[in-house]
Amino acid sequence: MTARVLITGGAGFIGARLARRLLAGGEHVTVLDDLSAGSLDALPAGPGLEVLVGDVRDAEAVHRASARVDLIFHLASVVGVDAVTADPGRTGDVIREGTEAVLRAALDRGCPLVFFSSSEVTDGPRRGPREVYARAKRDAESLVLGQAHVPVTVVRPFNVVGAGQSARGGAVLPTLAGAARRGEDLLVHGDGHQTRTFLHVEDLLDATTAFVRGQRAAGSQREVVEVGDTRPVAIGEVAERLARLAGRGARVRRGAGSTAREDRPRRLPDLTALCAHVDFRPRHALDPILRDVLVGA
Repeated sequence: MTARVLITGGAGFIGARLARRLLAGGEHVTVLDDLSAGSLDALPAGPGLEVLVGDVRDAEAVHRASARVDLIFHLASVVGVDAVTADPGRTGDVIREGTEAVLRAALDRGCPLVFFSSSEVTDGPRRGPREVYARAKRDAESLVLGQAHVPVTVVRPFNVVGAGQSARGGAVLPTLAGAARRGEDLLVHGDGHQTRTFLHVEDLLDATTAFVRGQRAAGSQREVVEVGDTRPVAIGEVAERLARLAGRGARVRRGAGSTAREDRPRRLPDLTALCAHVDFRPRHALDPILRDVLVGA
């Protein structure tokens, strides 16, 4: 794809796997991460990797990290429902100010920018603290798409999962998987009928890197692409399958829906833009995904 790549949030769940993939392909990778959610242990040792610990809102840190890069993947954000709702103000600041700093760096370097947004921008309006996250991601999308000087790809991932994903932020699958492994009750918010699709992180990276490579070759300037699986499953069914696969006697318990979580009854990606350029078929079915998450829970 390129010789030198910056990944903001590169020590996180998705970012570290992207770094591994690019390093394996012979790229030089610089990671900028404040380690509030990521871990240096997730990154491989090697001469092609440079790691800078810093806040993406710090324009000087971003400027240093982006020196001589040819492409920027901007993943740094606040991760997980619990983290978002615990501090909505910080959530909005990290997303907006961080994206502004990264965009300035891309403009200074004249290099393409791949911005990882969120599936939540496709939801209807919210009223609680999660609206801060969705609004900030929408604002960040508008910011990067509104400039006319560097190519931009906006990626909207839908429920990306895999081994090693932390439950600290309240992500639904690792939270349920951790309870299943410990033989504890799996708490499902509401009636459990809300549906989601789950995409393995390696399938996300397959799709994203192929799409970005194709768009760069074609000289595209502005693209928004949603990436996810298209096979919805009820959260209650997911919990039952995890309990069964874990084999620890865990039971599924339904609780009152949390007003702070503001769960949507349904969320499904539109793969039209992706499949117009990439022959995308997820390699991982749901049960193998659940086993993978159980191993790392």
